[in-house]
Amino acid sequence: MPASLNRKNIRLPALNYVGMREYFVTICCHGREPLFARRENALPILEQLQSSAGQHSFAVHAYCCMPDHLHILAAGSSESSDLLSFVNSFKEHTGYEFTQRTGRPLWQFKFYDHILRGGDGIERVAWYIWMNPVRKGLCAHPAEFPYSGSFTRLSRDQAPPDRPWNAPWTGDKAQNAWRSPRARLVLSAPFSRHVSSRHAAHREVLHAKKFRRGGVVKTPPRRIGTTRCALFYSLRVVRRACCYSVEMAT
Repeated sequence: MPASLNRKNIRLPALNYVGMREYFVTICCHGREPLFARRENALPILEQLQSSAGQHSFAVHAYCCMPDHLHILAAGSSESSDLLSFVNSFKEHTGYEFTQRTGRPLWQFKFYDHILRGGDGIERVAWYIWMNPVRKGLCAHPAEFPYSGSFTRLSRDQAPPDRPWNAPWTGDKAQNAWRSPRARLVLSAPFSRHVSSRHAAHREVLHAKKFRRGGVVKTPPRRIGTTRCALFYSLRVVRRACCYSVEMAT
């Protein structure tokens, strides 16, 4: 079966990407290779991004060309602005130029998008994008990173917003998820080789739920492995058999 038939559709219906809306877009390099760590690869990408945005009636409020991916905060400036056409055209032009120059593919097959809601705020999302190299330890301040900026009035030299933007995929709930009993048990439990990890994880999660009291998750007692449970059960059976034999003898 061709590989294209197995690709999952991660896109909403096409009408959701037409009109005057704001989008957070992430495009990854092929194989997540750090192709944009080299200046000769990053600069043509940004030049074509500005050109493609103007041709498709989009305003790029923020961009950040990380070593292995590209973040874009784009807003449609007319009712006919089409995000899919804009991104596909941009990927086609940059990918063709890169392949002709290096003989290698540039982009992954698809891209990731998030349609901004009313409470997101363009400046908050822009600063989330500009802070990406700071979070990765590539620079101390967003203005020091050479491959990020804006093609509109927004600027990295302005003061950041008081309340930062929490991306839906990396918000407080996601950041603290590892503290929950589910994450601790499922990710770190040393399950027996004789029991599938999926069933064992489900068993441990159900076990942890029994220790919730008043909205506070208490640490469950130490787990007993499947092999040890079988051993204890065998000893219990032997003990009962011995008691039964003594009663019969008396």
